[in-house]
Amino acid sequence: ETLPPGPLWLCETLMTEYPTKELPHLFYCNPIECLQALLSHLLFESHISFVPRRVWTCAAKIYHIYDEWLSGDQAWSIQEALPPGITLLGVVLSSDKTNISVMSGNHMAHLLLISLTNINMHIHSKSSLHAYLLLALLPIAKFTQKNTHIHSLL
Repeated sequence: ETLPPGPLWLCETLMTEYPTKELPHLFYCNPIECLQALLSHLLFESHISFVPRRVWTCAAKIYHIYDEWLSGDQAWSIQEALPPGITLLGVVLSSDKTNISVMSGNHMAHLLLISLTNINMHIHSKSSLHAYLLLALLPIAKFTQKNTHIHSLL
């Protein structure tokens, strides 16, 4: 069975002003390729919305229901300002610190995840459906001098 290709991984070595125990490496993907992968994912095909909407509790339009980003006033305002034929894509970034591998010397990094607000919320809330893609591994540098006012690179 062949899996569809995902975004390609890139790596850059970061040069630091202050000495570190080892040079930190930034691993990342092109964010446009990640968004294209999400948009072309077959599982999400029927669960992606491109048009902002307003939902009301009753026909009298007394109470507005805000259940997803595209049902909000900001999405509606942005879409109205765009030329006809252009649609709005909302991007979500999320980060979390994690241990990469115990076997490689306890390297730590911040995972940077990316997703689209256009994907329906009931899909986003299920982590097993992979609505978030890993965009980057932001390194946590270990500086050689303990008494410095520098605590991180980014």
